[in-house]
Amino acid sequence: MEVMVDRIAGRARERCGDDVTAERLGYQTRVVEAELFAPAREAAGWMADALRERMAGGAGEAEAIEALSAELADAEPEGKPAPDDERAASWRVPGPGGHVRHFVCLRAAPGRKREFLYGFFRRCCEEALASRRESA
Repeated sequence: MEVMVDRIAGRARERCGDDVTAERLGYQTRVVEAELFAPAREAAGWMADALRERMAGGAGEAEAIEALSAELADAEPEGKPAPDDERAASWRVPGPGGHVRHFVCLRAAPGRKREFLYGFFRRCCEEALASRRESA
């Protein structure tokens, strides 16, 4: 697992270039996951549903993405998330799982988990909406 964590964190950092922030590292981590893992190329359908519900209530797309990403990042436990922890949306996104994402965050953005996950979930939301558009 350590090799996988190092690989993901390193590639995410490379993709950030000079713009290395915890939020951007989280965002790029999801991009790297999709490059490395076939399951991570699948969008989280439940996210698309949550976003569409917010937009049906009057929120714009950007506002819905921002709000859902912040809500999910805030709800995530500070420590290593358990797979059955309902607060841990990092486990419900297709890919390597919540533990890998937790350790990538510790490696890439220590002490900045909320910001890291906000960027991660923002990318997941964009994927979910794009996937729904393609299938419509």
